Amino acid sequence: AVGASGAGLCRRGPGDSDFRQSYFINCNIINGYDEALATSSADNFHDVFVSSNLTTLDRDNNDVTILFTSGSSGLRKWHFINTTFNQSDVTVDSFSNLNVSWYLEVHANSTTGDSISNINVQVYNSSNVLIKNTTTASNGKTAFMNITEYVETSAGKSYQTNLTINLSSSDNSYSNANASINLTSSTFKTIQIKGNDISTPTIQSLLPKITTYSAGDSITIGANISDDRTVDYANIDINLPDG
Repeated sequence: AVGASGAGLCRRGPGDSDFRQSYFINCNIINGYDEALATSSADNFHDVFVSSNLTTLDRDNNDVTILFTSGSSGLRKWHFINTTFNQSDVTVDSFSNLNVSWYLEVHANSTTGDSISNINVQVYNSSNVLIKNTTTASNGKTAFMNITEYVETSAGKSYQTNLTINLSSSDNSYSNANASINLTSSTFKTIQIKGNDISTPTIQSLLPKITTYSAGDSITIGANISDDRTVDYANIDINLPDG
């Protein structure tokens, strides 16, 4: 069952009556007694906290622990997603583990400030293992990705960050781009990508119009180009009559 004296939230058991998997969304646990969050003898369960706040102060404002212990068999798994808590208050025994993860949203942005759709986005963890593979939508953004920062066991913390984010386009219309991020909170990441020159732009109009100038006149030349997203400079040839 859930709930016990001595903790803001406690798992008790064992028995078939235990909740084997529970989700707590937008949950605030405050004013615990001995522990803010604890396990008793319930085994083989997986609890998930999403966008929650675990305040490790009791109602007398004394610091208390987040305690994952007291079991004798089975595995007790806790998963904190976009959840705030004091990491130094966590105690994990050999039958428990804690997965801490955050949301990551990637935005593909061109050098001219446009949001780019259908960009391939791949996310690699610190061991260079591909953990997410998605594409940007019409607004240039990916969906929220749930990505692990670290897993904590009785042996300590195993970090998955820093992350490497690679961007590419299937039709090669944009150059590849990448970024590195140390994910320690939910993050919105904009990455700029540069268009490739896959077609030759044409000059649609040229100013000034053809006319007659005298020697020594100063002339300003301007051109409208059909596709200037990858044009860094242009060469202009001026032919002068003999003499």
